[in-house]
Amino acid sequence: MAAFDRTAHVNNFWNNKIKPSSPIYAFLLSEITITDVEENSVVAELKLGPNHINSKGTLHGAVSATLVDWASSMAIAATGRDRTGVSTDLHTTYISTAKTGDVLVIRGTASKVGSNLAYTTVDISKSSGEVVAHGVHTKFVRQ
Repeated sequence: MAAFDRTAHVNNFWNNKIKPSSPIYAFLLSEITITDVEENSVVAELKLGPNHINSKGTLHGAVSATLVDWASSMAIAATGRDRTGVSTDLHTTYISTAKTGDVLVIRGTASKVGSNLAYTTVDISKSSGEVVAHGVHTKFVRQ
């Protein structure tokens, strides 16, 4: 029996299922790179470009919220699921900001994936370690 390749599963889920069917993800996250996958977590990096910036020249809050949504789904996929559910509650706390050219490190963790609900957290920081945002996301995941 072949071992389950969690990294391949998450990358396949992102590249072949989610990215092609989500215009907002394709627009904002086309350059995101998944760098690590574990049983219930995903780490990714995104270099910020003009599409990520608000009128003040800093990271748009909607991009941070989108990253929370995306990383939560990838963390749920890292548990082996082929479907990652729909949002029931999403909170994003904005702690600092970033600008064009900064590299964000996004860490999504599925704290619990039950038969109906999944509870996730996401931390977004600059590659320097400075925290940019923190998110908590609950999803309805019944298969």
